[in-house]
Amino acid sequence: MENRSKLIIVFLNLSLLIYFCDVTFAQKIYLITDSDYVAIGPDQVNNLELEMDSLIYIIHDEAYAAPYLVYYDTAHLHVAFRSYMREDTAYKINYWRSGTLKETEKYLKKINYFDLCYVEQYCENGTRICQYWPHASDLLHLEKFYCNGQKKEEFNTLRGKFEGTYSGWYENGNKKFEKNYFNSKSDGEWHYWKENSELEKIEIYSNGKLIETK
Repeated sequence: MENRSKLIIVFLNLSLLIYFCDVTFAQKIYLITDSDYVAIGPDQVNNLELEMDSLIYIIHDEAYAAPYLVYYDTAHLHVAFRSYMREDTAYKINYWRSGTLKETEKYLKKINYFDLCYVEQYCENGTRICQYWPHASDLLHLEKFYCNGQKKEEFNTLRGKFEGTYSGWYENGNKKFEKNYFNSKSDGEWHYWKENSELEKIEIYSNGKLIETK
């Protein structure tokens, strides 16, 4: 009876270790140069056009559910990418070579697929430059930033599509453009400025179609 109790305690401790520390016997470990398993490229999923030099993707389909570790170096000291499951949520995390966080993605497990529900991205200096909820049903007000903290873009999305005023700035703080959307279609006057604040052009849209440029 005493031995059985010890086995139960060991099993419970091991279960807690796996749950809280992301320990798994099925974890797959690669180097960033393992091209048969690791792909490196731009932000293919979100197309946010941020200050990411590149992101790491696991080639195999089970990448969402299976735990992965990808290292920059053969000594396994500098993590480039890791993924893991926590209950019904899959996490995919990219890191800069310096070790600071680059991108976090969260996916909710559905019946036959994983649905991207949240993204946040960071510059190497630690500045968060974007938070994004791809499939939010409510009107979202979003902001994007340059690595120096200057605001880059400000806009609203409704079910993943632009709605209302969409403004952009140059890194020096000068206005770059101002666009308008109505029912997710291009609408009204769109203004564009050069970096020195000189007006470059005005486009006029109606119901998603370009009517005039001046």
